[in-house]
Amino acid sequence: MRRALAASLVLTLGFAWPLAAQSARLDSALATALAVTLDAARTDGLPQGPLLAKAQEGVLKRAPRERIVVAVAALADRMRAARAELAPNATDHEIIAGAEALAVGVPGTVLRTIRLHRPRGNASTPLEVMAHLAWRGVRPDEAADAITRSVIGGASTAQLVALDASVRQDVESGVAPPVALSARTRGLALQLQAPVNNTGVDAIQALSQSAPARARPRKP
Repeated sequence: MRRALAASLVLTLGFAWPLAAQSARLDSALATALAVTLDAARTDGLPQGPLLAKAQEGVLKRAPRERIVVAVAALADRMRAARAELAPNATDHEIIAGAEALAVGVPGTVLRTIRLHRPRGNASTPLEVMAHLAWRGVRPDEAADAITRSVIGGASTAQLVALDASVRQDVESGVAPPVALSARTRGLALQLQAPVNNTGVDAIQALSQSAPARARPRKP
């Protein structure tokens, strides 16, 4: 059965994923080495897509077979941990987002807190934003604290998406990631505390009013 699974992986990989990964077909040896992890993940009801994509990423990067196998197994473990922290009944999207957050160093207790304040199907965005912030240079604990406070304060999914986009723009323009996050979360906190009005100002406009000072371009 394991050989059949490996053969199936070799045949199917290459058209079920984005174009960038279509050339990253798994050879039979790698597919066989991954079969145990993938079979266990499927039995456990974990999303298969991220695991296969992780394997393809390793192939594209020409990573050693052993390293790819370890990376895929580690991702499966993170997804199991994320599902446990986001119980009960975490969606696949939430499991994947939780695994991403755990990968950058967000504590599992943060996932539990997010679940307490976000019903099933609504925890993925806060966790994704935490991961994005960490990738951009914010310390994982600072990213987790800022987003958790925003969620507890009642921030909507749209507001969190706007916060993420605003921080990204600030960082790309030269603002230090922690400074950008601090300024933007202050603006969001003020927005959440403000009384509801009918001015039609949306989350992105409100966040833009608290933009940190941009780094001045260097003279040639």
